[in-house]
Amino acid sequence: MGNSNTVAISKIVITPITNIAGGRVINQDAVETREYNSRMDVFLFHNRERNEMRKGNLMDVSLYNDLIVENEIYYKILHMLTKNVQCDKVKRIKPCDCKTQNDINELADHGIFHNKEGISLIPGHAVITLNDIKVEIPSRRFKMMATWFLEEQEIRK
Repeated sequence: MGNSNTVAISKIVITPITNIAGGRVINQDAVETREYNSRMDVFLFHNRERNEMRKGNLMDVSLYNDLIVENEIYYKILHMLTKNVQCDKVKRIKPCDCKTQNDINELADHGIFHNKEGISLIPGHAVITLNDIKVEIPSRRFKMMATWFLEEQEIRK
């Protein structure tokens, strides 16, 4: 993961799947290069092998099976290069303190997922996802529950 003063930046080369025929790019003008924070930016992915949609970041992508879905356009990732970049000063905020979408957008990580299970944020709420089930919990309630879960408890004698 690196130290707290680094950010993982991914440079991806993508094109709409309609620009690919026979495994080759048809029009080079439709190929785009973009840069994203690998842990911060959350995408909607379509896994072609399992024919399922999921949200995740570039740290959890399959270059072979996943397509990025953006405005109902499916993009194939042609190439991805990720590197850690040193940051001088990193602004910090706890996810539970995010009140607006702008607060959430400033976070380095919008959520954390493994397969189809994880936690993400919407303004004022934590969203727990377990496969196809989503539960929205007010941030202050989730903070209370998480704090209890992580604190040592007295043992009955």
